[in-house]
Amino acid sequence: MKPRSNADCHMTETPPPDTESGIHVRMRAYEEALREASCEIEEKVREVSLLRRIADIAGHVYDIDLFYRFFIDMLLEETHAMNCSLLLLQENASRFVVKAARGRNDDGSL
Repeated sequence: MKPRSNADCHMTETPPPDTESGIHVRMRAYEEALREASCEIEEKVREVSLLRRIADIAGHVYDIDLFYRFFIDMLLEETHAMNCSLLLLQENASRFVVKAARGRNDDGSL
């Protein structure tokens, strides 16, 4: 089975012409519903996969600053964002502190 791109998940076919029989119209609607459900499942699989990767590094990396860097790298890789920052709420305060930040071109790895 050929893997689908994100573009496939949002493609819709042109509506069937009025000359098609009712069964063809229902089949096209069923195909579209299956396509949408498949795309939703694929998105959930990507999300669970990312959570699994985060759990894996959390269990093997004991230096919190190194964990932050790995976490930022994963988010940049998965989201295709150009920049990523990790801000955590400071204990006993009402402000955020930057724990890690990186852009795609900071070290050329992504």
